[in-house]
Amino acid sequence: MKFLMTYASTTDVPPSPEQMAEIGKFSEEMSKAGILLMTGGLQRPTKGARIRFSGDKFTVTDGPYPETKELIDGFALIRANSAPVTPARLSNPASCGRMSWYCDSRSRILSAPSSVNEVSSSKVGWGAGWMVDFNSVGGARQPYDASAYGGIVFWAKSDGPPTDVKVSLPDLLSDTAGGICDPNDNRVGGKGCYDDFATNITLTKQWRKFEIPFGSVASGNWGYRHLFDRQHIFGIKFSVMPSFATFDSWIDDVAFFNP
Repeated sequence: MKFLMTYASTTDVPPSPEQMAEIGKFSEEMSKAGILLMTGGLQRPTKGARIRFSGDKFTVTDGPYPETKELIDGFALIRANSAPVTPARLSNPASCGRMSWYCDSRSRILSAPSSVNEVSSSKVGWGAGWMVDFNSVGGARQPYDASAYGGIVFWAKSDGPPTDVKVSLPDLLSDTAGGICDPNDNRVGGKGCYDDFATNITLTKQWRKFEIPFGSVASGNWGYRHLFDRQHIFGIKFSVMPSFATFDSWIDDVAFFNP
């Protein structure tokens, strides 16, 4: 779950170099903990404006706020499991003691949480898996051309014990949606499906950013043998095995990164 926190300074006096260094240190701690995603400051309101829309017309006036007491000096985008926990950590008395001029803060939950949560204590058979499709048209899965990118990046964690997760990238020759491999062909080196190019990661209780370059994934060479086709990727798949594993895993902010 993400929260947008807004800050208002309690004095017109700008922070000293020592205070700025302390703020930087605190922000670095929160970033390394996977809590602070983005932060920034706003310029003086004399450089702002207020835009009102009415039908197809709009007006621009001085702004952005009619009352100076409503001014916002900065913001922080953070990640937390619940509303009372992390915002309090960022704005509690101890933290404000380190940032005494910067203590008036408010937070709001972003409207659409984007993380995926998978919980299990009794999966059987092959284990459990969940997938993010890159391109779906009318409910039909289509391949996506990711050749312009260098790999996949995402944030993940597990609320239980350390969890080993297989991260797979099904492509045209390994996914049944490609219509080329044979899901009934169990011969080693035949034309069987599901032998995706993949790598393994370990999730812990701390949010962590994972970057998976396309050059680092490999297939098991037991299915339809081929080179990884980054021009036709169906999605990213997360699998937890063995079947008796107990886990509570979270995946968030799945995206491509440039080469």
